[in-house]
Amino acid sequence: MDLGGAYALASIDREGNGFVASDPLGLHPLYVAEEASFTVVSDRADLVADAIGRCTGRRPTRSTRCGAWLSFAAYLIGDETGFDGVRALAAGEVVHLRNGRAEIVQGRVPWDVDPGAPLRDPDEVGELLAADVVRCLRTTLARSSERPWFELTGGKDSRLLLGITAGAGLQDEFRYVTYGPDSLPDVQIAHTIATQLDLDHHRRSPGSASRSELSMADRYRIHVQATSGMSNCHESRLPDQRTAPVISGLLGESYRTANQGVADAQPRDWDDAADRFRRFRKFGDAGLLRPDAAQQLTDEAVAFHLSARDRIRGPEDLRPAYFLGCHLPRWQGPLVESHPNRVLPFYSPAAIRGAFEMGCDARSTEHVHQRLVTRGSASLAELPFANDTWRTATAPRPEATRGPINSRRVARPRSRTERTRVLRDIVDRCPDSALYDMVDPDALRDGIERFSSLRPLEKQQVMGAVTSLIWLGELELRPTTDRLVSATRDTADG
Repeated sequence: MDLGGAYALASIDREGNGFVASDPLGLHPLYVAEEASFTVVSDRADLVADAIGRCTGRRPTRSTRCGAWLSFAAYLIGDETGFDGVRALAAGEVVHLRNGRAEIVQGRVPWDVDPGAPLRDPDEVGELLAADVVRCLRTTLARSSERPWFELTGGKDSRLLLGITAGAGLQDEFRYVTYGPDSLPDVQIAHTIATQLDLDHHRRSPGSASRSELSMADRYRIHVQATSGMSNCHESRLPDQRTAPVISGLLGESYRTANQGVADAQPRDWDDAADRFRRFRKFGDAGLLRPDAAQQLTDEAVAFHLSARDRIRGPEDLRPAYFLGCHLPRWQGPLVESHPNRVLPFYSPAAIRGAFEMGCDARSTEHVHQRLVTRGSASLAELPFANDTWRTATAPRPEATRGPINSRRVARPRSRTERTRVLRDIVDRCPDSALYDMVDPDALRDGIERFSSLRPLEKQQVMGAVTSLIWLGELELRPTTDRLVSATRDTADG
């Protein structure tokens, strides 16, 4: 629990005793398959499947339920993987090796707090977080032969990270990067911040199929191969070819309540929390699943959401526990190899536990963010955010810069036309897919034709279904090194 960041590690002595573990949140995932006489563990699901096949002669089949989850929630819920019989270890699970046998043991997770304990002082949590962030940044600088990149946006989490960095006098040690066109609020605000603090700031355009030698179809197929069908093609990106560390603000939401509605009114009880989960998560909104399948997955998702209630303070902690224990690792875990140089300064297990211990009111008022940003640079706290502002009445409340929340929300007519063609072609190539036991093919085709008018989560659900068609139809593509290097060179910008 003292190690930060995403990692997987094994410690095994000469007698074969020891353990295999990932970070407490499972952002560097581990996958496991248990047979009668042996257990296979790997940080790649396809290697687990290959090992089972070599040892038994029966390689695990590809999972249709995986595709149903992608079509329903846009990411996987629970421990499903792209293979039947291969599961993802849950947050906190550790594989203990003793006397030639493997035993999976559930360890402590960051949201596992004493419900009866007094609330922790949020200033104390902030100090703990700031110390761990600075320690992480200094370690990164000491170990890097290049100036690291620092991802700067118009949001509160990257502002918090910059505030802590500035407070430690380290802001000039980094190069700053923002992704998207000049019209994006993130880019506009980042430019203002960089000008005010005299930062070495760069803008980059995210790679797109229209600007590389990789077609959009090949990019999707490579993504499916790399993630064993577990990551939505909506997340497809070219592998990061930068060698310098990239400082990310991921996990900043652990110290605040990101959703304004939840911040204003916490759930009253467990039933209210479950009802909100059903209504507000928008699962299945694209209408792709057959009714019986949709009901089954809804029931399973709600049960999973409530499964943390014996380990948290109250229903107000269900949402952040679900995000950290399921949404985040199942969304980001399969992408770990796409971000080999990413550094997560906010990944402090002790500070994340402190955020649960300080209670929902401190998170809802963004106490840690506001205090540390203001202390690091008062001027930073006064600059606008993208589509947001500070919540407390005593804080500066500059007018928010409104616009698309990220570069994916910027209209690209050429990409839109190519996407429709690519999605139609994939559906046409898989007329008898096993996915259609749970997904209505007519509803999927309709969603593709109406794609540009769908809401963001509906688009992700359509892309999730297409991801599964590629996986179940074995249409994935293994990339060649030359192809990726060339494509990445062509997408570099700024």
